[in-house]
Order: sequence, then C-alpha cells, then structure tokens
Amino acid sequence: MEKSMGNEDRPLKLIFNYNDVFYSFFYDDSDACIHRSREYAVNYVYSGEMVLDNGAEQIHVGKGECVFIPRDHHLTMYKKPHNGERYCGIFLRFKRAFLRRMYGLSEQYKMSSTTPKLESRVMKLPDTVELQSLFT
Repeated sequence: MEKSMGNEDRPLKLIFNYNDVFYSFFYDDSDACIHRSREYAVNYVYSGEMVLDNGAEQIHVGKGECVFIPRDHHLTMYKKPHNGERYCGIFLRFKRAFLRRMYGLSEQYKMSSTTPKLESRVMKLPDTVELQSLFT
C-alpha cells in the first residue's frame, strides 16, 4: 500500500494491492505515471478520468468505462478529477499462470483455431452487464 499524506505540497493518494487487484484513489488535481506491466490488465474508472497516452494517441477513459491493457505495453497514465469527482479506479492484473489455468478449466473457454488473435493495443471494453456486475 502506498499512502502519501502531508502538507499542501504533498497530495493525498492511496493505492491498495489485494491479490493483484489494485484500488487507487487520487485526491490532487492530477497524477501521472509511466505504466508497463508484464501482465495483461483491465482498468475500470469508478470516478474522475484517466487519460492513456501511448505516444501516438490519447485514450480518454471516463467514469464507468473500462479499458484492456495488453502485457508489455508502455504508456503514460494520467489520473485526474472530472466533473468535480476525484479519480478512483480499480486495476485488475492477470498473471499468465492464472490465465492458463482458467483457459484449461472447461471446453467452453477453448478458442477455435480460426479465432483471430487480438491486436496488441489498448482498447476500451464494451459496456456489458458482466463488466458492470464485476465492478459493482
């Protein structure tokens, strides 16, 4: 857990890691970090806004939106307030061993040999009942 509290020069931010689920809360005007994860990840914005910059484009992720980040992808994340709400987000990291274990559990998860491989890029995920349920 990272916790920064202090005087006016040091903003408050909290980051909790619980079994590769990261909860982050930023109480200042903006926070940027260079992100590189060796694992696949999904980031959900509970409130505020996150801007992902990969050098070629900026992807704005607003309240209630979710984004997929492929492994070994480099980008700069800006987490900031939006419409008067502080940034709060949930970041799920999926380790390779976990994904392999889930993939091998059942035939229903087996992909067809004709299924195209996903592009290695950051992408917003569709707003589905399943994702809403997961983050609720």
